[in-house]
Amino acid sequence: MFEIQLNEQQKNASLHKDGPAIVLAVAGAGKTTTLCTRIANLIINYNVNPKKIKTMTFSRAAARDMKERFIKLFGGQIPNIHDVEFSTIHSFAYSVIRYYYRQKDLPLIIIEDEKEETNKYRILKDIFKETNKEYITEEQLEELLANITYIKNMMLKPKEIEELKNSIKNFSLIFEAYEKIKRENHYIDYDDMLTVAYHILLKEPQLLRGLQNKYDYWQVDEFQDTSRIQYEILKLLVKPNNNLFCVGDDDQTLYSWRGSYPKILLEFPKEFRGAQVYFMEENFRSTQDIINLSNRVISLNKQRYKKNIFTKKDKGLPVFIEEFNNEKTQIETIIQEIKAKSPSNEVAILFRNNFSALPFIDSFHEMNIPFYVREHKMSFFKHWIVKDIIAFIKFTYRPCSLELFNNIYYKLNAYLSKQSIGYVAQQLKEMDAKERENINIFDLLLTYPALKEYQKNRIIRLKYEFDVFKKENTSNFMEFIRRRLSYDEYLKNQDLTSEEVVNNTMGVLEHLARNVTTGLQFIDKVEALRLFTEKASHNKIKTIVLSTIHAAKGLEFDDVYIIDVIEDVLPSASSLNLLQKNQDVSELEEERRIFYVALTRARSQLKICTVKKRFNNSVEESMFIKEVKKFLNITSPKTRPIPKSQKHKVNPRELDISIYKKGTYLTHKFFGKGYISMVNQGIATVDFKSFGVKKIDIKTCMEYKLLS
Repeated sequence: MFEIQLNEQQKNASLHKDGPAIVLAVAGAGKTTTLCTRIANLIINYNVNPKKIKTMTFSRAAARDMKERFIKLFGGQIPNIHDVEFSTIHSFAYSVIRYYYRQKDLPLIIIEDEKEETNKYRILKDIFKETNKEYITEEQLEELLANITYIKNMMLKPKEIEELKNSIKNFSLIFEAYEKIKRENHYIDYDDMLTVAYHILLKEPQLLRGLQNKYDYWQVDEFQDTSRIQYEILKLLVKPNNNLFCVGDDDQTLYSWRGSYPKILLEFPKEFRGAQVYFMEENFRSTQDIINLSNRVISLNKQRYKKNIFTKKDKGLPVFIEEFNNEKTQIETIIQEIKAKSPSNEVAILFRNNFSALPFIDSFHEMNIPFYVREHKMSFFKHWIVKDIIAFIKFTYRPCSLELFNNIYYKLNAYLSKQSIGYVAQQLKEMDAKERENINIFDLLLTYPALKEYQKNRIIRLKYEFDVFKKENTSNFMEFIRRRLSYDEYLKNQDLTSEEVVNNTMGVLEHLARNVTTGLQFIDKVEALRLFTEKASHNKIKTIVLSTIHAAKGLEFDDVYIIDVIEDVLPSASSLNLLQKNQDVSELEEERRIFYVALTRARSQLKICTVKKRFNNSVEESMFIKEVKKFLNITSPKTRPIPKSQKHKVNPRELDISIYKKGTYLTHKFFGKGYISMVNQGIATVDFKSFGVKKIDIKTCMEYKLLS
């Protein structure tokens, strides 16, 4: 048809002209090429005005990439090529809202930007505090936002909202209050773009008819991720001709938790009578071994269209299962393997959740290996458990700080009342600045008149423990905080988060603490790691990519490592619980789809990695590993030994720290060049040009270089 090589299935789909159609395209089937070719076919062969074709997808990057691809393919053949519209469905909905509000002379305030004084995060935090009389944690805020997204996308009714399973106390009241504030102030958030646009189209038939007449052909990419509200909007827009052309893969539906509704794709032919169903089953990306395994894995799902994914590529390298003793061995081996690869190889390390990424990021940081973090959303550094550990350490060195003490006292099993804390605050107010700097909060508490004997004994004990902590400068500070300061006991009694999240968060913290000898070093390390991760999210060198499987959908790489394929991670604990309690396979099938997406990212080499121990806890083999073993006829893969380090590690205690003096310069491998303004008991205060003043433990100076 054009100068583009299409197989028979691609050609059939791209030649579709009128009426509804759905294209079921397997991973790597060239769906973008097919969509672009269909647009060109409508314009060149049927003289359709380019302005009459609207293509929508679900991310700005995808819309931009598709437009660039279309122009690259057909720029010389279509005169008005820039008239073809590519957008996200959210941006389309926003254009409807903006037009309507302007016509009605209504104020329109978007509350998505955290930098603005009025934003949805601050509003929800305030509502939560007012409703529950406590501050919301980052984890709770994430769950609250996810629930709101789900409600809007699934168009839930009040009764369904009340029955929605979640761990947010008084969720319905918070949701109602949030909706009321938005209505009264004409605020709109990201999720409202769809619901508000939908209701405008329902009550403004003239506006709807205008849009129906504006476009003759509608195309939707990534149709498997369509939510109920998005589908309802599309059904309104495509009437009366129903020229709706949708491309998707039910085997890659990953977002049911935020409203993706896979039944839409399965029931499309029932909704649109006479709809054409096209299959695109040839994978142009991966080798035969990878495709054969992927096909067998996904065929275990029942709620899907039956497809037969195939490739004409060579057999290629065999798929490996790599079993490691622990995450440390996994990291060291994978890094050694990556170093041995060609620098031009595109390598991806894919994982189910960010807890798996942080130990890798830590090792890349230590070894100064450049990498790219895709769609960086590392909320770990904001997690309340991480903040608690840092507050414990800081208070050890600043026992005069009431602000720090307020963050931790009720987590110490100290039996202290708010009245006693108020008493301390009053005493501090009456002191001058010098006195306040030299006071110990525990000493002030011991002067509180209404103190009971058991409270007094506990305060004395805690003061002793913190003194020991500081004097010993313990290398095992995590153990100290968890056991001797009773933090584990506090965590056990909290309903703020799941046991799984607690174990993972503490496990990552323990891992990060393994190579530091003091609490202050740990604080420096966590901050440096946070900045390093942020920097990696903007890195233009993308030969090594760290990504969640969700964020990697639509991408491809030469070599792929899927890490931490263990029970309760991949598949998730919640999917296994749902299966066990209710015999409900829906979540488990989504987990298998996630695994399938990970498998099909690899062009040449695929390694599925599992561990026997994770964060010092024994873990069970994933059911997906068992399935793969069966398909590959593997009885028991050999456990990889811990590789010998090729680098002699210097003991920081052997370093001569006397060379680091006031008035000299040093270079930190992350913060850059800095001027030492003060050194006190091994702690250097350094003014870094790009990052401001930092306090650094000189015992970690094997990481630094002194400038002459």
